Amino acid sequence: MAAVPALIVPFKALVGRPGPPGPLAGETGFFPSGHAATAAVAYGAAALLLRPHLRRRLRRPLLAAVAVLNLAVAVGLVRRGYHWPLDAVASWCLSGPLLWTALRLSRLSRPSPAAADGDRTAEPTEAPRRRDDATPGDGTAERRDDANATTTATEPQRR
Repeated sequence: MAAVPALIVPFKALVGRPGPPGPLAGETGFFPSGHAATAAVAYGAAALLLRPHLRRRLRRPLLAAVAVLNLAVAVGLVRRGYHWPLDAVASWCLSGPLLWTALRLSRLSRPSPAAADGDRTAEPTEAPRRRDDATPGDGTAERRDDANATTTATEPQRR
């Protein structure tokens, strides 16, 4: 969030774009929109913080909600005469790299599963196979005995 003003204010000073007709007509410094950038980074960062804690099926709706909220902020700013539509679009274009950088930095600072266990040299392990998967090509099959919930290997199958 602290990077938003550090990025937006110099652009406003450099461009000096006048605002649309409305409550602040005659003023300059409307491009890009600080309000839209702040909303995009705030909602986007909140989604990045929540994303690892959500089930996979809830991640896309979260991103859709963030997009809808940002669109609503932009529409409100334009309808009330505080910004031109391009002001909001430019803010989103500047907020995207900020969020991408935050995502990359959060991945770098997150310890790997091996590091969490204290073993920094451990290689990632293979995902465990399901019990009902047979090893391809070995001629054996596994069967599940539901009566006592155990898995037993059977003799090689003859064809």
